[in-house]
Amino acid sequence: CGSSSSVASMSGSASKSQNSDLSNLDHTTMPPVAVLYDEIDAHVGGRAAVAVAKLLADQTMKSSVKLIDDGIILEGMNGDMSGQRQVLSITHSPSVAAIADRHIVIQREAKTGVERRGHKEYVQILAATVDGLDRRRELARMASGDLASDEAEIFAEALIRDGSLHKKKQQQGP
Repeated sequence: CGSSSSVASMSGSASKSQNSDLSNLDHTTMPPVAVLYDEIDAHVGGRAAVAVAKLLADQTMKSSVKLIDDGIILEGMNGDMSGQRQVLSITHSPSVAAIADRHIVIQREAKTGVERRGHKEYVQILAATVDGLDRRRELARMASGDLASDEAEIFAEALIRDGSLHKKKQQQGP
């Protein structure tokens, strides 16, 4: 019996010179570089799940801190250099996974019959990045299981399109 979940990775980028010394920065005023959420979208669906997904995506852009020290520049929205942070979200929500820049499927499978470290049973964890058609199919599976797969793929495509439009608006700024 296997189970799967997804890791949605929304990331920005920061620029720094090769010779920079991070020890001089005031870490109390520096925004987080990465944030990890474990099923922050649990027990929500529909519009609420879409809203959570967009809030998570927005977190990659909302850095209002500008630090210039030893060649390091982190700047907020609408700047030349992005002060974006990476957001990782472990999710079962197709809305969250669809807005992500990168979609990683994590599968857990119980294996039997092979002796390993004195045990005949063990768990195998598989991780794979999905994109294109595979991503659309995975989002459809997340949304409906094995029911109405054609309709679920249409829904998955709409989620991807909505996420893409949100990210374009996000990059353009207010």
